[in-house]
Amino acid sequence: MTSRPSNPALNFANASPRERLAGLVDAFCEILPPSELQHSPQLQALGLPVAADDGVVIGSGYLNGQLLYLAAQDGRFMGGSVGEIHGAKLLGLCRLALQDRPAALVLLGDSGGVRLQEANAGLLAIAELLRAVLEVRAAGIPVLMLIGGRRGCFGGMGLVAHSANAIVMSANARLGMSGPEVIASACGRAEYDPADQAQIMATTGAQHRWEQGDIVQLVSADIASFRAVLPELIQRYSSAAALTLSQCTDEYQFLQRRLQAALLSDQLAATPCTVQTLQDDPLLQVLMNVSASAWKLQGDSQLVHGELSIAAQRWTLIALRQHAAIGVELAWQMAALVLQAVQQQPQRPLLLLIDTAGQRLRRQEEMLGLPRFMAHLAKCLQLARMAEMPVLALIYDQALSGAIVATGMMADQCYALEAAQIHVMATPAMASITGMSEDKVHALNERDPGFAPGVKHYWAMGGIDAIWSQPTSELLLAALANRAGPDRRALLGLQRGGRRLAQYIADAVLSSAKRN
Repeated sequence: MTSRPSNPALNFANASPRERLAGLVDAFCEILPPSELQHSPQLQALGLPVAADDGVVIGSGYLNGQLLYLAAQDGRFMGGSVGEIHGAKLLGLCRLALQDRPAALVLLGDSGGVRLQEANAGLLAIAELLRAVLEVRAAGIPVLMLIGGRRGCFGGMGLVAHSANAIVMSANARLGMSGPEVIASACGRAEYDPADQAQIMATTGAQHRWEQGDIVQLVSADIASFRAVLPELIQRYSSAAALTLSQCTDEYQFLQRRLQAALLSDQLAATPCTVQTLQDDPLLQVLMNVSASAWKLQGDSQLVHGELSIAAQRWTLIALRQHAAIGVELAWQMAALVLQAVQQQPQRPLLLLIDTAGQRLRRQEEMLGLPRFMAHLAKCLQLARMAEMPVLALIYDQALSGAIVATGMMADQCYALEAAQIHVMATPAMASITGMSEDKVHALNERDPGFAPGVKHYWAMGGIDAIWSQPTSELLLAALANRAGPDRRALLGLQRGGRRLAQYIADAVLSSAKRN
């Protein structure tokens, strides 16, 4: 389906996704156009409105004779939120880009992040998309993020934005991790007032992001202004799209300077960790169960790092503990450890032990650019995987929201203990954001695997490779020997019956493109 040319002077924020795409390129051709097959069954079951494109438009077009693949989220539908079908269309487009190698992949972000009404599937979709975008970059294809919609770009899509080569924003746009409603629901309006527009723009607005150096271009609000910057950006990144150690090191140093300017810590705790200092900590039980010996670990109440021996093999360990909430400091410190391992011990397996309460919900974290710090960590883990360093993750206590996306779900394989907990958001916050009562949220948690917390649901959807009652050295060594190559989470979700649509929709994108 080819769209008619759009008026390039049309205001980007007021335009529909199809008008935006038609104005950015010549002869935009939609891939996988609207159909009943794209109606979200989760939304239908809740009696909520559905859309025949599930809130995202994907396709191809030409700019100055160069083929581009493009996607535009629709902030008018469910806040541009990412559910199973929405995310699978974007995943399919990334895989199509890897196959056909266009001049660039252009994403138009207009989203609040994960669709809470299908929270588990949405979180996994974000994790798949984040890895897929980094794989597109690794293949040398520039990825450009354009943000000019009324919704802005938040949550997991904020991570995806910062995984691109470049971000372009109009002055009215916003970019962050947690919106003011989420932070206010957890910390109160004194921390972040959703009614204070001046405060919001000073925290996550485009001008602030431009002054920070997080975006490469600040443009006028018309479609033509976004189109005008694309040729130069495509040329700039056509030979520098790939993710490299040099790029990650440069970003690491850039973010270090930001921490120092904010008088925050860029130092890793050096307190030795022993059986005595870890007494009564679930982390100690994990280490004992895998028969780890010859520890050389150090850290603090949130982060433990170092090396250990499992069955006479040396491993690098990075462990989050005591429900650590990941803020800019902790994300940067973890990235520093991953980069150090890539440079100094690339032959050793990297083991991530996860116990996190999610991202840190504070206005200061948003001002400093938490999604960029977390995306930097994800890039470093992708770099390790590209260097063929084995990366395994184990959720041994709890894992919430974007923190698990940027950590455990960036590993080759992710495992979980059966007593662990995985979910997107606490019940009060979910009720506040969705407008549902807490009783209804609890009721859905009892009966709906796509909504409810729990390791077994994530296993059924393909997000967890296996559930262990207790970790052992034998299980870790077997996981190391059998670690997967390409991302197969959507396929596992189909095979296990927990996510029946993701693989089907991603494959349909490839089939539809061939017909076009």
